[in-house]
Amino acid sequence: MTLLEKERPSDVRPLDLLVEYVAELTRTFRDVGEREWVDRWDAEDYWDVLHTFLRERSIDPLQAVELAQAWTGSETDGGLMDAQGRCYHYTASLETIHGPIREVTTWDELDLPHARSIYGDLVDAGLELQRRAHSD
Repeated sequence: MTLLEKERPSDVRPLDLLVEYVAELTRTFRDVGEREWVDRWDAEDYWDVLHTFLRERSIDPLQAVELAQAWTGSETDGGLMDAQGRCYHYTASLETIHGPIREVTTWDELDLPHARSIYGDLVDAGLELQRRAHSD
């Protein structure tokens, strides 16, 4: 963010840009009902296994914030923040390279310093997104 701030003066704060990015990831992650994003992957139940996994751990996927998501071969991994601001990292196996998620293979709760070491300023963006959601 420091580089963005030095690049050119403007009214846009770098954190706001990251909040918009995290908000878009989160909309995709929460898209259970409309499934507009999932249609692009031709997999109706892409997130279902992960959402069920979260519910079993008392995490509401419709309140969770997605910090990151990456696909590598037959796996996907990502970072989540629950409604209380706790961060998690997970890895999940995919049925095919395009999904859907078959099972969650790793799940780690991260303290904030560890989460920041992995996801950087996206953690602050997630916290800000949660703060804005609770202030509305």
